[in-house]
Amino acid sequence: MAHVTIRNPQPVPMLDFSRQFAILRQEILDSIEAVCTSQHFILGPQVTSFEHAAATACAVPHAIGCASGTDAICCNHSLQLFRFCERHPSLRRHPSAS
Repeated sequence: MAHVTIRNPQPVPMLDFSRQFAILRQEILDSIEAVCTSQHFILGPQVTSFEHAAATACAVPHAIGCASGTDAICCNHSLQLFRFCERHPSLRRHPSAS
């Protein structure tokens, strides 16, 4: 394999949202201010609004806002486990068997 010389190495930014942020800047700052002013950091009207918008965008009846991707994966896993237990009631553990 041939050796390649890089003459002017330039770092590639991992994420650069500067153009998108410039367009949405005031809307984002207004939303942050509304949350901070209302002190509804958890389950406030903005979350409900987001969930309705997400459900509409995904063409589904319901959506759940999560704090992170990990939370979303855990919610999905719990839902799948719940559905499995619904289909296989004989595999459920009785509370007194713990």
